Amino acid sequence: MAEPMIDELPGSFFIPVAGDDDTFDSTPATAGPWSAQAQHGGPPSALLTRALDRVAGEHGLRLARVTVELAGPVPVAPVRLSTRVVKAGSRTAILEGTLSSGGKDRMHMRAWAIRESPADSPRIDHEQPMPPLPGPQEFRGMSKAHVDGYVSAMEWRFPAAGSSFDSLGPDCVWARQRVPLLAGVPDEPVTRALVVADSNWAAAFELDRHELFVVNVDLTVTFARWPRGEWIGLRSRTRAEPSGTAYAVGTLYDTAGPCALVTQSLLVADR
Repeated sequence: MAEPMIDELPGSFFIPVAGDDDTFDSTPATAGPWSAQAQHGGPPSALLTRALDRVAGEHGLRLARVTVELAGPVPVAPVRLSTRVVKAGSRTAILEGTLSSGGKDRMHMRAWAIRESPADSPRIDHEQPMPPLPGPQEFRGMSKAHVDGYVSAMEWRFPAAGSSFDSLGPDCVWARQRVPLLAGVPDEPVTRALVVADSNWAAAFELDRHELFVVNVDLTVTFARWPRGEWIGLRSRTRAEPSGTAYAVGTLYDTAGPCALVTQSLLVADR
């Protein structure tokens, strides 16, 4: 496994606060590539998804789709979660969650929880196969970025020779966490997926972030099934129009095949 780029990684992305099940301390591992003070969208969206998954489980359901609205940057600071049930039935439920920090709402999440399909349901799959997981690689770079947080807390492997976060896509990348989401708590399939999913448009690097200001304002992940194992694959592409809007769409994989769809709306502006 390639060595991390910082001398010592924090032990997790978040640390539970004793005596408060809804509050978590953020570690420097959550810091995104654009600032040491602002989190990458992956870890906090995974933390909020984890909370809604527990609510879904109380109703005998599992999360089928989560949509994150990014109301503002999430600081590398304590965060607090809240959840509520909008509608619940025997087969489906609509759930909502909010992640706040510093007295401000930073993320809003809305989710569908759905009862699992019968075991004899047909399998339908039209996705392209993901290139196989390659062997260990040295980090291939992400120029003009803060790499001593989330970027280092993940291990990245690009199937294509010469591909990196600096090569214009569309592209594929495999990733796994070097640290758990929560200190002392085993990771779960649904959180592993969310930790990676917000990197979708970075893998679909077709709008040059060096020339333009590009940021996603939301994230939707729709599951056919939950991933298995620690490695998550991401195959991504971008659609953009002059004087219009842009989006990035991708597929999440595990080593057995595709498992989820990812979409993001992109803000594209002059620097």
